[in-house]
Amino acid sequence: MQEHPPSRGWEALDKDGNGSLSKAEAASVPSLSQIFEQADGNQDGELDPDEYKAFLNAAQAEPVQGDVKQ
Repeated sequence: MQEHPPSRGWEALDKDGNGSLSKAEAASVPSLSQIFEQADGNQDGELDPDEYKAFLNAAQAEPVQGDVKQ
């Protein structure tokens, strides 16, 4: 499971205060930086909280390898 942005909080990472994170702003959190492009739903180069939450929800809904669906 992916960790939630940082215990430092979204606002602390959002240096320009626009409500979303640029790749540069997300770079200080390696786990966030790794999934940035996947989580950026509209591919605008900015990750907003709704996109991040949607990514986490989708990741949690994916079956774990080896799980058997019945």
